[in-house]
Amino acid sequence: MAQIPNWSSSDISCSQSNDTSLCYIIQAMEANSKPDWSSDSDKSAVVKTLWRMWDRLEIQNGKLYRIWYDDSNKSHRQIVVPDSHKAEVFLYSHDIPSAAHLGVNKTLERLRQTFYWSGMKDDVQDYCNKCDLCSSRKPSKPTNEYVSALHNELETIHKMAQKTLSVKAQYQKRHYDLTAKRRAFIKGDAVWLFDKRKRVGVCSKLSPQWKGPCLVTGKIDDLVYFVKTSQRSLAGPFHIDRLRLYRGSHKPAWMKI
Repeated sequence: MAQIPNWSSSDISCSQSNDTSLCYIIQAMEANSKPDWSSDSDKSAVVKTLWRMWDRLEIQNGKLYRIWYDDSNKSHRQIVVPDSHKAEVFLYSHDIPSAAHLGVNKTLERLRQTFYWSGMKDDVQDYCNKCDLCSSRKPSKPTNEYVSALHNELETIHKMAQKTLSVKAQYQKRHYDLTAKRRAFIKGDAVWLFDKRKRVGVCSKLSPQWKGPCLVTGKIDDLVYFVKTSQRSLAGPFHIDRLRLYRGSHKPAWMKI
């Protein structure tokens, strides 16, 4: 909040209330009543994303916040930014001289300390790529008419492919939302953990991709769980897509809460 001049607490609260998607979530939270997934299947992508984060959303002084955990498991309170204020956030977080026109990763890291909105990573990448000053600072590359023409042709093909894939993805998503079943874990569940780390001297193709059994020790929201991978390790946050239920009978003795 302090990064953006003239942003008062009442201004943010009013802007969130005027945003259709955020207003829906705020009203449900104030009523302390999480809507059923079936009733949200026809809502916007923003509503569905925030619905899955219900357990780490909170309202303070009339404003909607999201709790975010960084790589060191330190929590940060992020203000949920309505669509009407995204341009202003980019202005003061990237464009002004003191923001230094940082690259995609550093701009995203800066924003995450204070702000959140659904699809923020993609928006930051798109914004930085379209920034004139950032583009003018990129090293020049030798080119000729043939390379230029080929580049334009490939760009046209790429846009066509993107459009086609986007239409199909939206159709598949609608179909999935109508038939999707919730997947969840509880404290004490044994799970497999997808291990994407690459180790020096070890062939990743021949190594098992799933590590386990591991122990679920807590829940941040419907998408992120705290998982303990060994007796001596500390529990860390992992996305549900990297977890699956362990159904074996060889649980180690330390798996007790």
